[in-house]
Amino acid sequence: MKLIEKRASLITIAANTFLFILKISVGLTFNTISLISDAMNSLTDIIASTAVYISIIVSHQEPDKDHQFGHTRSQPLAGFLVAIFTAVVGFEILQNSLTRLITKEHGLPSTITIYTICLVAAIKLGLFIYTYIAYNANKSIALKANLIDHRNDIFIAGIVFIGLFTFNHGYYFADAGAGILISFYILYSGYKIARENMDFIMGIAPPDKVFELIEKTAKKVRGVYGLNDIRAHMLGTKIECEVHIYVDPTLNIQEAHDIGKRVQDILESIDAIQRAYIHIDPAIGEKHRKRRF
Repeated sequence: MKLIEKRASLITIAANTFLFILKISVGLTFNTISLISDAMNSLTDIIASTAVYISIIVSHQEPDKDHQFGHTRSQPLAGFLVAIFTAVVGFEILQNSLTRLITKEHGLPSTITIYTICLVAAIKLGLFIYTYIAYNANKSIALKANLIDHRNDIFIAGIVFIGLFTFNHGYYFADAGAGILISFYILYSGYKIARENMDFIMGIAPPDKVFELIEKTAKKVRGVYGLNDIRAHMLGTKIECEVHIYVDPTLNIQEAHDIGKRVQDILESIDAIQRAYIHIDPAIGEKHRKRRF
């Protein structure tokens, strides 16, 4: 596990734990559903951050007898489990907020709640800036998820601020209204996390630029006349690809094998590619076409 990933993940866990304690304490003291809802959002962040941290450690483990192609699927698997928990929390918050809105139950107006959410927004802004710097230095999928989460939490803090400010001026429905908006956000976040990580688990094809990089890199190898099929899919957070190359049909088996091995080595030297499988075809006539499925 890279040091920058580890440090950023631990800081995120520590900060989210502090924010959860702060928001749930103030929220329960003044019985404000919007702040309690935001505290539950922080709880999902703690669980998500912890899952991400553990999955990063697991994903960097070397292949073993039981997992001969590595452990890179651990990160999207953790993300999918977090999505399920997030959905449960979102529905619970939605139910409680709607109940308060219908029964007109409300908490106690207080400027302390306003100061609390302002502090939350400031801390989240600091986390966003730090994680942005860390992500640009590492391009980790896990750090990208944390970065998006920090950005969204700043937006949520704005919703809570508006709700609490309006609530403190006598519009008591605003507190429950903010809680409902937060529940919708949490549910949507759970859906997005599930969809994105399911794609990784199912082996979605990488972006077109990856195929272009594979083609460009393979063609640099001496002895490669052209390419035939190029296939690739995500193996967790890494890429597995299959490339068919054309070589001189008069080469012996050893010579053709050596060319294929050089193509494999240069492709696997790309950080995003974990495994490259090379199929050797004889270059006959002008049929050096390339297909991608």
